[in-house]
Amino acid sequence: MAAKHVESVPQQVKETIEQIWLAGMGAYTLARTEGNKMFESLVDLGKQVEKAIPSPADAAQTATNAAATWFGTVQDVVDAQVTAALQRAGIPTRAEIEQLTKRIEQLTASIESLKARK
Repeated sequence: MAAKHVESVPQQVKETIEQIWLAGMGAYTLARTEGNKMFESLVDLGKQVEKAIPSPADAAQTATNAAATWFGTVQDVVDAQVTAALQRAGIPTRAEIEQLTKRIEQLTASIESLKARK
């Protein structure tokens, strides 16, 4: 019955099946003979791509650095805005308070010196 079934398949289909079979056999043979060369070529190509693309660790470090820079910039802007708001409200800055504290200490020392002379 199998032979009868094969005889009923059109000649063109038989030829196509035979070509597919032969192509598969050719691919198998080529893979066996050229497989090592192809593997080495793929490794070389991978090395070239690896050099061109940053590693995940490098990419993470770059992202971390960019985020730190951005955060620093945002922090500077916020600090400037808060300082400006405090100045508008008449509240002295830390630097101004430190400057006044030093001046008070100097005046206190001068007064103590004057008291000691009397």
